[in-house]
Parts: sequence; structure tokens; C-alpha cells
Amino acid sequence: MTADLIQNAYKEAKRLCRVDLKSNDAGRAILQLALKSLTFLINECQQLDLVSCVSGKEYFSFRKDNVVARPANKGFFLPCPDAISRLWETWQAETITTVEFGQLTYTVALAPCLALEIFDRQNKKGPATFFECYVGHLFAQALGVNPTKRARLPVHGQDILMTMDFLMDIGGEESAPAGEDVFQGAGSPGVGAPAASQRSLWEPCVPRNNGAIF
Repeated sequence: MTADLIQNAYKEAKRLCRVDLKSNDAGRAILQLALKSLTFLINECQQLDLVSCVSGKEYFSFRKDNVVARPANKGFFLPCPDAISRLWETWQAETITTVEFGQLTYTVALAPCLALEIFDRQNKKGPATFFECYVGHLFAQALGVNPTKRARLPVHGQDILMTMDFLMDIGGEESAPAGEDVFQGAGSPGVGAPAASQRSLWEPCVPRNNGAIF
């Protein structure tokens, strides 16, 4: 059953992300979940064009029986598993363009959320958990370090404990100054996610100094 295949893929992605978020195994599990979700959406659901009130943007969604998933941006969501597989390989080879990276991250982040919403409507935590796993994997792989939820920072001569969903410590002789970037898990993506998939997810990964916490 398709729902069981996606649920098993979701559990495996979550498990591997907990073991080593930055690993290629975690990335491959995330990709497989996205591909299975796309296949389900394309083959077993009806695609619906939506009326957009935002100038220059078009949205659509998927429906199965009486259940309709959240909207997806036509300019970023690629309902084609083969295209996403190719873009993933291009990203791994570090030859992906900015536009392609936006399409890849948006589709991989959103496809499992759409699928889960359709066949597991009451599962509100699943899409948010997957989204945090995927975004965390992007940061962890880019920086080469797994996140922590706790870190101590010197602030005005005091040792302050900071707790967040993800704290990325890339080392260095000096700790990052107060106010340095941190990553707060923001739940599952909605129609405004294209910007997140392009700017917010990637550009902050560039270190600003020899030692920083992201």
C-alpha cells in the first residue's frame, strides 16, 4: 500500500537523521521519501489549479477523494521524480544553479508534507518533523557538523546557556558574538517557502568569521 511505503520511508529518514544528520545516508533517505511522495501525488491524486491573488505567482495543489493538500508554487515545485533525482545528483556534484537549487529544495521539502496531509490528515507533527530534518541536513552537510540544542556563549562577561532547535558550532578560537545566526526550526513549509528554500536555507551557511555558531 502506498501509504505504508511513504510512512516507512518517513520513519527511515527520521531515524537516519537522528543517527547522523549530516550523513549521505540521511540525505538519501530524505530523497527517497520525497520521490515516493511525488510518485503518490502524480499517480494517485488529482492536480488542481488554484486562483492566485499574488501577482506573478501561480499555485496548484493535489486532491484525493475529498482531501486537498496545501498549495504549491508552480515556479518552484517540480512534480517529476526523475527531474528531482537529476537535480539531486547535480547538487551533489556542486554544479547546480541557484534556480535549480530553489526548485530542488522546495520540492523535496514540500512533497512529503503534501502526501502526508492527504493520507494522514490528522498527523500535524509529521510534516513539521520532516521539514526540520531536511533543513537540518542541508545545514549540517554544508558545515560538516551535526547540530546541538544547547550551547554556552559569553555575553557581557557572563556564560549564557542558549537552547534552540538547531545550533551549529563550526569551532574557532573565539566564540561567536551575541546575536550571531542560529537556526530555529520553523515547522513545515507553506506557500511562502521558495524564499526559504533559496536564501534562508543556504546563504547563512557561509561562515562569517573563524568561529561561529549558526
